[in-house]
Parts: sequence; structure tokens; C-alpha cells
Amino acid sequence: SFGRGLINVLEMNGAGGVPNNLRPDARYTTQNQVVNFAHSSYHSLQTSFQRRFSAGLDLSAFYTYSRFRDDWSADAFSTVAGLINTGANAETGFQGGGSAWIARPRGSDRGYSDYDTPHNFTLSHIYELPFGKGRRYLANAGPLAQAVAGGWSLSGMLIWRSGQRVNLTLGRDIDDDGSATRDRPALLSGSINDLYSNGRYDRTQYLIPQNLAAQVLGVPANVTNPSAALERNPIRAPRVQTYDLSLLKRFSLGERVASSLEFNAFNLFNRANFAGPSGSVSSSLFGIATRTLTISRQIQLGLKVSF
Repeated sequence: SFGRGLINVLEMNGAGGVPNNLRPDARYTTQNQVVNFAHSSYHSLQTSFQRRFSAGLDLSAFYTYSRFRDDWSADAFSTVAGLINTGANAETGFQGGGSAWIARPRGSDRGYSDYDTPHNFTLSHIYELPFGKGRRYLANAGPLAQAVAGGWSLSGMLIWRSGQRVNLTLGRDIDDDGSATRDRPALLSGSINDLYSNGRYDRTQYLIPQNLAAQVLGVPANVTNPSAALERNPIRAPRVQTYDLSLLKRFSLGERVASSLEFNAFNLFNRANFAGPSGSVSSSLFGIATRTLTISRQIQLGLKVSF
């Protein structure tokens, strides 16, 4: 699927850090223009498997392999730079401005979407335990044994998917457009894969530490050329894995009343699934994941009565 003419909001008078007398229009501060400039493209292979077996087992599996790229992934009220300050340089203090502004080329911020998830696999199962009336074992047992052993089912869901995309920024305004939060670095040496820690530290230090990253990532040679920097979202966070399990016991309390006893365990193996780490090279937290995406293990016991 393709998206064309998607809404984004351009800053057409510089961001908040531009001195007012050096803006393109010195009469005003920031000016935002709502435009239909953004594009997106999504390609995927989607597969599914569903099978009910004679022994009371149901299996369903779904897998999607995809690639999602766009110019901007945020909502319509988040702004992107609409201009380039051709007089900018990476030295301290604001440079250029006035008549030095030109339109920023469309597609300058194209990269992997915030929502890019190339691998997404889900497996669910329901297994009617083979005990009690109509089952393989204890089919002719007495009422008490039927009440205790019959009516049990075990179900679960496994989720395995790629991690979030992570944008890399320098954390300072090198292109003198007034924003210190979106300037992307250039790759000075090696490849982007050199930034992954690959298990050399604890799990929260997903990328190499800041002091090492500063040797790989730096200021682009031409700060006024968006193509000289890395594209958006070049890093991927750790994958997400979780498994939920449910044990259910159904029993009847008469012709009009049915009941079920449930035991549910969410994130059964208590796996910590980390969100994307900090991507700001100027931050001491660079490469460190500070929050998780899924809950820690939770166990619930419930009783439901239907009448």
C-alpha cells in the first residue's frame, strides 16, 4: 500500500531557537504551514495457518514480513523543518539567517517509519484436555470424577515481533534552524551495525556507550545538506517476545446457570521487553533502554457465572 499527499506541518519561519531578526520573515516568530507533502510505502507478505485437530487441539499462526518507509510518522501537529539555513555552520552560536533560507527538499526526512515491524509472528492455541465425558480418558467415570476432571481447557498466545525503530540525533543545533532535537549525525566510520553492543554489556545497554558512539557518529561534513546525515530511524530496538497462558474449567450449575473458573498468567516467563534506547549522542544515556513495552508477569484467578 502507498500513501501520497499525507499531511505534515512545516516550519516556514525557523524553529523557536532562531533569533527573530534573522528569521525569513522578521515580523513573526514561528509559522507553521499544513501541507500534503508526506509519502509512505508499505510492502508485506502475510501468511496464516489455522487447523483444528481431532484430539481437541486448535492452532492458529500468523506471520507478516514487511517493510514500511515514510517521510514522517508523527501526527499532523508535529512539525518538521521546511527550510534550510544555507549560512549555517556547526560552530557555537547562530550563523546565517536573514536571506540565507531556502526550501528544504521534499523527501529529506524519508526513512524507516516509526511503525516499521519487518517480522511479526503470533501463535495461539486452545487444547481441550482429554478428560471427562466425550474425551479419551475418564469418559465413563462417575459424576464426581466428571465434575473434577472434565471441562478443562488450556490456551495460550505467543507473540514474537521485531523491536521499535530508533532515531539517532546529535542533540544540538548544528544546522542553525532553531531546533536542537532533530539534527541527525553522519556515520564517520564503519557501518551502522557497529553501534549495537551485541551483548557486551547488560541488556539495558543495547547500543555501545556514548564515549564509543562519539567516535562513530559525528557532525556531517556539510551541515546544510540533509543527505549528508544518516536517514531517519536507522536503529532497531530489541525484539519483543511474550507468552500468555490461560487454564479454564467449565462446569454447569443447572440448566440455566453455567460457570467457569479461570487461571490466567500474562507474560508467563516474565520477560523484560525493552523499548528503544536513547538515540541522542549528546546524552549520557545514549544506547540505554530506560523503560519496557510489556507488563511484568501478572497472575489472575477469576470466577465467572453466566445465567
